Amino acid sequence: MDMVISGSGTIGAGEYERIRISGSGKADGLVRCKSFHCSGAFSGSAVIECENEIHVSGAFKNTGEIKAKEFSASGSAKNNAALTADVVKVSGGFKVGGKLKAVELRVSGGLGVDGDIEAENARITGGVSCAGLINAEEFYLDTSGSNYSHAESVGGSRITVENRRTKGFLEKLFGSRNGYFEVRESIEGDEISLENTRVKTVTGRNVIIGEGCRIDLVRYTESVDVHPDAKVGKLEKI
Repeated sequence: MDMVISGSGTIGAGEYERIRISGSGKADGLVRCKSFHCSGAFSGSAVIECENEIHVSGAFKNTGEIKAKEFSASGSAKNNAALTADVVKVSGGFKVGGKLKAVELRVSGGLGVDGDIEAENARITGGVSCAGLINAEEFYLDTSGSNYSHAESVGGSRITVENRRTKGFLEKLFGSRNGYFEVRESIEGDEISLENTRVKTVTGRNVIIGEGCRIDLVRYTESVDVHPDAKVGKLEKI
């Protein structure tokens, strides 16, 4: 059974094929479906389990846990509970009230997570706010612009934070707008390359500390390179 809401309506607990909302929709209870698309407004307290894709491009607010194969948000979305999906794509503003777990995470807007972020591959070119640990095999963050990102700690295999700001005429005219990444405790990985990062401790095998970094302690096992503009309190080979 399909559920289509183009005016206003309520989605009751149950199993559906496709759910489409282009008006104003509400839901509660356990909702299972094969696809969920919202281009209008949604407000609910539902646990949503979707076999395929959940796509929201309007205003979306929910207080129940979400599980899907793919979750994408291009509007203003908020889920005050955990989110688990193979693929998570954010190009608008998205807030998660619990843990976010994904195989692939792509962010070009703003992402806020009250819990931990766990992913195999995380690429963020907007801003991220994580109250807990970011744990990703491959983690990439672009601090270009005036975005301020922060996390409690970061762990992974390959960790890259860089600033791809525009060079040349526009920068001379308007000035450089450099965001930065603030990590309260530590960054730990194998291959680490950082720019515009502020953190207490960095621990890795091969570590590159680029311009704009402010770090108390860098611990490394094989190699370290520190940019003249970076400020590092102490280097320690382990």
